[in-house]
Amino acid sequence: MKKFRLKGSKVVDLTENKIKFANLELLIEYLMSYRFEQKSEIFIIDQQILPNETFAKGSDMKAELLQMCINYNAILIIVGDFNVGADAELNDFVYACNNGKRMFLVEDQQQGLELLRGIL
Repeated sequence: MKKFRLKGSKVVDLTENKIKFANLELLIEYLMSYRFEQKSEIFIIDQQILPNETFAKGSDMKAELLQMCINYNAILIIVGDFNVGADAELNDFVYACNNGKRMFLVEDQQQGLELLRGIL
């Protein structure tokens, strides 16, 4: 885990964590424990720790992650491969997230930090 400040906000970088979570409830519990212990509401994680079906077509899991961010006033940057090509549903979701303020789905951490700078 790495911690740093960006425009006065504490960011917790958990991309080095390689533990794969079996379900979103465990992931949310994990993130919220860091939220309260580290007094941070901004997290960076790797897509590989998410359950495989998180971004599958028709899955509600991606919306559950976004709802968690809203409910807990958190910001989540997920670093991974979101070049989905023909999956219009996921393309629309990535676009909406990256133009919002709670969850960013990016190819690399630098891209996520640039989007984050734009809302802080």
